[in-house]
Amino acid sequence: MRRALGYALCAALVAAAGVARADTPDSTPPTPARNVAIPFVENGAIKGWRSGGEDAILIEARSGRWYRGEFRPGCPEVRASEAVAFLTSPAGVLDHFSSVLVRDRVCRLRTLTDAPNPRLAAK
Repeated sequence: MRRALGYALCAALVAAAGVARADTPDSTPPTPARNVAIPFVENGAIKGWRSGGEDAILIEARSGRWYRGEFRPGCPEVRASEAVAFLTSPAGVLDHFSSVLVRDRVCRLRTLTDAPNPRLAAK
């Protein structure tokens, strides 16, 4: 009887510890950003771009939406470049499988996600 009561008490303590831990904000892993695509790039869907550092590029679409493309493994040339070319799929879609030509280097994208407007974020 004592042994059964001891097992029940241990099970209750383990369950309570699990519930308490689930309530802490640090136990929830962050939701990864969802990859997106920009269609009709060859028809002028991209309005502009700016460097996001050595490992990223910020892209403004004609619609006013902003996107952040992260390079693999990095593309330091994008920081000082004045022009880039977007290498899209045959359908003219820019996505996380695409590349960006910076000077004479092809920089491959690892991710392409929605991003806040950097002009508003800087204020």
